[in-house]
Amino acid sequence: MPMELALDRTIQSENQPTLVFDFSRWSESLQSSHSATLVTLQLLHNMSVQILPSVPKMMEAPCRRTCDIISNLPDDVTDIILMCLPLQDAIRTSILSRKWRYKWAKVPKLTLDHTLWEYTSTCKVRARLSSRILYHLFSLRQGPINECRISNIPEPIHFREIDKLIFFVSRNELEQLVLELPKGEKYKLPSSVFTCSKMRHLTLHYCVVNLPPTFQAFSKLIRLQLLNVAISDKSLENLISRCPMLEDMELDIADPLNYIEINAPKLRSLNFGSKLNSICFKNTPLLTDVSIIVANDVNHDSVNRGTCNLVEFFGSLPALKNLCLGHSIIKTLITGIIDRIPVKLPMPLVNLRQIYLFDICLSDLDEIRCLLCLIKSSPYLEEIIVIINQAINKEGGDDLPALKLLEAQYDSGIKLNRLTKVRLIDVNGTKVEMEFIKLLLATSPMLEKMMISPYYIEPESPQTLVEILKEVLMVSRQTRADTLVLYGHQLSESTLDNVRARSRAPSHDWGACWTLFSIDRVCRTSILSRKWRYAWAKVPKLTLDESLWKDLSTREVRVKLGRILLHLFSLRQGPIKECRISIPKSKYFPEVDNLIFFLSRNEIEYLVLELPKGEKYKLPSSIFTSSKMRHLTLHYCVINLPTTFQAFGKLLRLQLFNVSISEKHLEKLISRCPLLENMELDISNPLNYIQVNAPNLKFLNFGSKIISICFKNTPLLVDVSIMADNVNHGPVELIVGDDVNRDFVESGTCNLVEFFGSLPSIKNLQLERFIIKTLIAGIDEIPMKLSMPLLNLKKIYLFDICLSGLDDIRFLLCLIKSSPYLEEIVIINQAINNERGDDLTAFKVLEAKYDSGIKLNRLTKVRLIDIRGTKAEMEFIKLLLATSPVLEKMMISPYYIGPESPQTLVEMLMQANTFQRASPRAVVNF
Repeated sequence: MPMELALDRTIQSENQPTLVFDFSRWSESLQSSHSATLVTLQLLHNMSVQILPSVPKMMEAPCRRTCDIISNLPDDVTDIILMCLPLQDAIRTSILSRKWRYKWAKVPKLTLDHTLWEYTSTCKVRARLSSRILYHLFSLRQGPINECRISNIPEPIHFREIDKLIFFVSRNELEQLVLELPKGEKYKLPSSVFTCSKMRHLTLHYCVVNLPPTFQAFSKLIRLQLLNVAISDKSLENLISRCPMLEDMELDIADPLNYIEINAPKLRSLNFGSKLNSICFKNTPLLTDVSIIVANDVNHDSVNRGTCNLVEFFGSLPALKNLCLGHSIIKTLITGIIDRIPVKLPMPLVNLRQIYLFDICLSDLDEIRCLLCLIKSSPYLEEIIVIINQAINKEGGDDLPALKLLEAQYDSGIKLNRLTKVRLIDVNGTKVEMEFIKLLLATSPMLEKMMISPYYIEPESPQTLVEILKEVLMVSRQTRADTLVLYGHQLSESTLDNVRARSRAPSHDWGACWTLFSIDRVCRTSILSRKWRYAWAKVPKLTLDESLWKDLSTREVRVKLGRILLHLFSLRQGPIKECRISIPKSKYFPEVDNLIFFLSRNEIEYLVLELPKGEKYKLPSSIFTSSKMRHLTLHYCVINLPTTFQAFGKLLRLQLFNVSISEKHLEKLISRCPLLENMELDISNPLNYIQVNAPNLKFLNFGSKIISICFKNTPLLVDVSIMADNVNHGPVELIVGDDVNRDFVESGTCNLVEFFGSLPSIKNLQLERFIIKTLIAGIDEIPMKLSMPLLNLKKIYLFDICLSGLDDIRFLLCLIKSSPYLEEIVIINQAINNERGDDLTAFKVLEAKYDSGIKLNRLTKVRLIDIRGTKAEMEFIKLLLATSPVLEKMMISPYYIGPESPQTLVEMLMQANTFQRASPRAVVNF
């Protein structure tokens, strides 16, 4: 199979081509090749094609030129090529040219793998290894060998040749050694390997390790892997302790070990799978990942009590993050404790995030105590994985004490505030298992997913699969996650249907689940069983949205809507708390009338009507009989309050978007909602004057066309946003130029003082220029300060205000002076040329404020948008900087600077930089 060599080139001149190799695309295919001839031919072919595509005679110059090129390749390029080849093919490259004759001897990587002795007998392997490979290697080798890999030798051959090879590489600055030897007779590692002072990676398979007395240390070793290696306890301890830089260690010792002590100050990851009675960590401050799966049962006679117990084990692992323990090592840790297992470790495991316990018995009192101790000592635990040993997890004498211990944990204040994932494998449904699941669900407020993989269910099992699932579904959960319990086994749809049909969970719990589905899918559950036939009719939430009529014609929509209403009206049981209606066209308004009439008799609390644009829907009077209404949202409706309307006594939130309603009806509607807290109004028809009487109102967003608004009884109102548009009453507009047409505003109806006097709790204020002009027009003279200060006002947002206008600047200064705790000001300036000459007057007013003792002691943020650089604007900036001792940031966004602008951007920046700042931390950004 031909190899694809990626070759890029950059031609500097006709005679001097420069090659750039991209080896990442073909190194893998090169490694799998056994033929240097194919490699060379493909390489020469690609070079000739890439370098000489424009030469008419393709068979003449390319050969000579490519030969010169391949002979003069850089050393690092040839090293990469040769390291990708099998050893025998790398040696064959010596025939390419004189310069290539000994290049293979300088490659820093040596690999002896299956490619050398495939389909070769043992005698021939020995002959090839000794007479050919080792002879050439020992006699012709040049430079260091940084990496050596010996693997897949077919069968034991006394390993004399390997001894010689290891002795040779140990004298050539060896850094990485991998010995993957075959099963059977183990290879005795020669002492020469322990003289490699630069060793960084050591991997051994099926070896016997005896440390020589002359061994000092592997001072640079970072990774150690001993797989099926025979070594004594003491030798293993000495080897680990003499690797001070060791970070990663994987041990699978063939011989059983009694007790080892690990002293590795840099160790970060440990994977231990050997037969072991006891293990102790002496100096492992950085160890984060620990996996100890002991293959044998604990020999209690070989464990000295107190040698390695639960407290000492975890006390030596302060940085532990991921923990994996098997049943035997847990038993060892429990056996090492003289007294009772503690409720909590003396030093919490603040870094532990994942616990993986293998083959644990939840019915064993000591093991469940150990598990609870571990969980309570890990305040930031995020994931728990437990594989239950069903072979020993039988109901017996210890089952009841373990059950009582788990039941008592609810009063112990246990909280798993960071736990997000749990996986329980081989669950059989015993009482202890179900109680443990219940405990985790009840104490984990952040839990997202619990994966339960049932054990093989037999007839004699404590519970059937269906009963296990039923019990889990009925458990109360502290988490609010929608999808919590999943099942590891692939359950068929019929099994899940059986679980749902036979479940005795309370109906309100199932109702909460079905609110996540559309109404047509909920109705389809009636075919599950007799008990489920009318379960959908009790769901307290009804949603008719666009998903029901998507891709349907007008006739199909009417037919489908008629079917839904027919089933709903005839079979509905219980109240409908929440309803959301969204229909595509106004043709279906009669059906909506019938539905609203039905809802009004079924204790509706939450109603959202999202109707289409165009012809507005006239709201039926039946909706005003819903005495339990708490939330009402209407889009594109016409509202006429019936004379019989008393009140929405429980309404908390009112949203009217593109709704037509008269002033009197709007006032009446607001005043008859005594508990109203949140109101958003976007009235489509112009309004003249309304009075807001809402004693519990806290939030108001008003975006309608209105001339004047007054607050009569709003003591709790904290957020006010009024973005009123200019109202055109026939041929005369309310605002002409920069003045208010006072013929439309009765003096004193709603002025500046009365407006803010009715807002004692105002915290965030957002006003548009139109409403500001209305407030100014209602008063003879703008006061310097309001009679009642706005002690709660923190943020002012003024839209389209003119900082060069005299009345606007007086209003702004009055508002600022009356707000002693003001923290933020945002102003969008009206970027128009002032033709009335008010700029100079406004400038003088601002200039005079330096002597008025104005102080903005809490102001921290200012944002000014569309600044043109007029005298009044720059003086206002200067005033804010000079009177704000804690100001942190002032953001100025200039208006488009043109030839007619009062100042250029450079002049504005220069002037702003000369202003005195009361705050040393103030930053001005343009």
